[in-house]
Amino acid sequence: VALTSQDNLTWTGSYSVAAGLDGPASIAVWGKDLPGKSGSGTASFTVDSVAPSNTSLASATHPENTPTSRSAAVFSWTPSSDPGTGLAGYSYALNHTAGYALDTATDTAAVSLSTALPDGTWWLHLRAVDNAGNGSGTAGYKFIVDVTSPVYAAYFSRNPANAGPLSVTLDAGEVLTGAPAVTVKQLGGATVPMTMTSSNNISWTVTYAVAAG
Repeated sequence: VALTSQDNLTWTGSYSVAAGLDGPASIAVWGKDLPGKSGSGTASFTVDSVAPSNTSLASATHPENTPTSRSAAVFSWTPSSDPGTGLAGYSYALNHTAGYALDTATDTAAVSLSTALPDGTWWLHLRAVDNAGNGSGTAGYKFIVDVTSPVYAAYFSRNPANAGPLSVTLDAGEVLTGAPAVTVKQLGGATVPMTMTSSNNISWTVTYAVAAG
């Protein structure tokens, strides 16, 4: 290994650790001082090029890829193992990105995570990291927080409306599980239930026959 120094006291060099030759490794050094006396020394280090085992994610509060009306989320994962230098912990990130490259910084040593999140489509990304800085494959878990109730906006094809067909559109602002319950009542008339239809479960339409008088 070639060494360099700026003061002939402290010397530095770079060695490329070869994968597959894991286990104890040693360094041997020798040299001479200014009067010509020889000296030598040794040091040791451990090589670990094998990543820890992969882990899998689960949640008791937020089923994967399913809207849930609660902000407090709890996640857990299967413990990882590392036969080399041992497990340092786990790196994780919570964001809105499906494909996310996690670093190998250790964020937690636990096998669970509790957090509160606002509405949105979320991803939890997690990977195990060993003491040598090797990272496992990244596990991803998609979940949806939807605490806010839908707010409807109504639109009419004619307003004021005369007698005849009137197109009514309701915008829910989010995907509904089914058609909203809608009734129409004219002054002095009966309450008329309406059956709305939608192509995307967000914008709903129906035609109401406006009664004269």
